[in-house]
Amino acid sequence: MNIRFQLLFTSPNYHLKLNLPLTSKSMFLHRCIHLIKPNVNRIISLSLSHYLTTNHFLNSFSIDSFIHLETLNLIGVSSTNLILLLTRLATLSRFVSLSITCIDNWKNAYVIYQCIFRLPTIKYCKLTFLNHGDRNPIPYAIDKQDQCQTLEYLIIDSWYSLSQINAVLTYTPRLTHLFCRLAWALCSNIADGPAVLLHLTHLTVDFYQLSFNEFEIFLIKMSRQLIFLRLTASWNGTFFSSDRWEQLILNHIPHLRTFDFQYNISPECPIDDDITNFIPTDRFISTFWSNRNWFFKYQYWPDNNDDEPFPIVFYSTHPYRRKHYELIECIDDEDIEINSASHLTIRQQMNTITCSSHFPNITKLTLNANFLDKNGQFIRDINRIISISKLKYLLLDEQELCIDQLIELLTFTSNIHSLTFAQMFFLDFHPLSIEQTDMIHSISMKNKITELNIEHGCTLEHLKFFINLCPRLQHLTIGISESLLESILKFLLSNKDSNLFSLRILNMNKETINEIIRREILLENYSIEHENSAIHLWW
Repeated sequence: MNIRFQLLFTSPNYHLKLNLPLTSKSMFLHRCIHLIKPNVNRIISLSLSHYLTTNHFLNSFSIDSFIHLETLNLIGVSSTNLILLLTRLATLSRFVSLSITCIDNWKNAYVIYQCIFRLPTIKYCKLTFLNHGDRNPIPYAIDKQDQCQTLEYLIIDSWYSLSQINAVLTYTPRLTHLFCRLAWALCSNIADGPAVLLHLTHLTVDFYQLSFNEFEIFLIKMSRQLIFLRLTASWNGTFFSSDRWEQLILNHIPHLRTFDFQYNISPECPIDDDITNFIPTDRFISTFWSNRNWFFKYQYWPDNNDDEPFPIVFYSTHPYRRKHYELIECIDDEDIEINSASHLTIRQQMNTITCSSHFPNITKLTLNANFLDKNGQFIRDINRIISISKLKYLLLDEQELCIDQLIELLTFTSNIHSLTFAQMFFLDFHPLSIEQTDMIHSISMKNKITELNIEHGCTLEHLKFFINLCPRLQHLTIGISESLLESILKFLLSNKDSNLFSLRILNMNKETINEIIRREILLENYSIEHENSAIHLWW
């Protein structure tokens, strides 16, 4: 069987789809030499999930040598590499799908879009900019020669103005699916109006500080063929007008089947009359909405200055297809099973005991505002609404933890791969009792944590504790004071038995780190790069 499999694997007729996660540097170099290089002509799909591996790959291979490549997914492409990459992709006759995450600022996004729209067979394109998008105007397409006649799916995961998005859409007349983010603060003149997209059926838009009037102009000329509309809005109460929505849908989107709407009000939002006068029970409840099975709910936290509840999230319930769900302080009385959500955030002091909603597929949990500190029955409560054993990612935001709470939490979440602390607070870090020591040892034998992020307040004592607790740790991100840098580097990099090969240090100087490593001879074959506000070590 092994010989048959080997013959099948090495056959030139057998195409390969490669997904290369971040591994140790030596392992990645081995895969480049023995897996990628001999099979360049057989690879039809390639995914690289980290800036360091993407950068090394682009410096080692020319993408136009992958003559059968159809799909490319790169996370962490720099501006120095992207234009050349797109130019070479244009020579590939089978290439149809591109997903790029960019890590630095762009001075002229128009050049990027020009290169993308010249890809001869492109059907799917996803662009993610980790920083804010380019604010420079984008010229409108003048004639058909400037347009991309093959692109059907376009995802622009960055904030742009209406005028910029309008201009981009003049290049994509065959578009059927669009996702974009619109920001009023970046908006310039939209008098020219958006491009008319005759084939668009699915539209997803996040918008910030945008009025209903502006969005209405954008939507009316977009497409009468829309069957799916998903909107996430904030900072403007004009979107609460159910009558305006009814008229807009009846007159301009007659084929709409799914209307998924969420409006978020954060404590920083300016309060206008549309928000203060908003009463959920007397809007969006006419037969227009019920006949289409479009229903809505809201959650709130009480206003400290008023006995009346203050709404904070208003959202569609049926059909509910969002992957991220938030529970605040309002209690859901309706028994709902939400299968689509994979990420649950619990804000404030959520009373999960009386929450009847169930989320069977949650793999990522975020806890905010000292939930654990004030709810001694957390494990029992949370297990009623999610399957806690399925969790793979746990994020603790503004949590004040004691050792016993952490022990309890990790005892029941043994399948977690990634653990994140926004800040590090341990109320009783020392000394550990014999019972606590035994429990920590038991957890260390079972837990699967390979990624740990301590974004602020990390100390050497914290790291000693977690290195002992998480012996399988591979990726570590820390926010530390400069005075602790040398002692922490010596501790982490001198441990030859450790599985660690990736270290991100937030807000630190690259030259200082390099100097310590070389002076103390802590590493030999390593890479060190800027990654947004962090310095990333890889060995």
